[in-house]
Amino acid sequence: PGTLVTGFTPVSADTLMSDQGFGLNANGLKNLGKHWPDPLTGDGVWSQEGKPFSFLLNLPDGNYNIWLSAGPVLREDMKSAHFVLRVCGDSLIDENVATADLHGEKWLYRFMRTQYSERPNALWLDFIDRMYPAFEKSVTVTGGKLIVECQQVWLAALLVMPADKAEQFKKLSSELRGERQRVFNAGLQLDPQTKPVRRPADADFLCFAPDDTTRFTPSTAPNEKERARQA
Repeated sequence: PGTLVTGFTPVSADTLMSDQGFGLNANGLKNLGKHWPDPLTGDGVWSQEGKPFSFLLNLPDGNYNIWLSAGPVLREDMKSAHFVLRVCGDSLIDENVATADLHGEKWLYRFMRTQYSERPNALWLDFIDRMYPAFEKSVTVTGGKLIVECQQVWLAALLVMPADKAEQFKKLSSELRGERQRVFNAGLQLDPQTKPVRRPADADFLCFAPDDTTRFTPSTAPNEKERARQA
């Protein structure tokens, strides 16, 4: 909604199924997103009330590979949830979540134990890929319609290719992932980092009691006074 990615057809909350051959099956849906972390997956549609809805696409019966950007809607005011995401009857997500679990480390606080990492694309892999997931799946269309069923999830983007074009699908999926990472990384403004200098006597881990005024970042190292301090 609100943007056009080359090669994709925009669909908004008021795009209902009609003679155009694709659309949503419910009124009252909402647009969401601000084109972040990328224009393809950073915008979507959802039901603010958590009601089920579907996206329908007219297709000849047969086998297809799909790439789908969608995921659970998580809010602090939620008491419980039943997250459902199905394509052609096959479940990608189907979880009844109680209040205690919803407000636990699997859902709302799922990033609590995420550690700092310097590996390439760490921010995207550890956070964005989990916040804005993309699914790849083989499906079988019957009845002339590909149906994406949603409940308490947002729906952002769908790519469909015939199953006999598996290599082209794999290549395009990889390109989409790379472009999403590129767009996300291009918008980052990271603080400059100066790695601490390792001294010959330092082990792999260095424990020290810091001064009260020491500000800790991933690059913090002990000063001379802190190195001399005995536990």
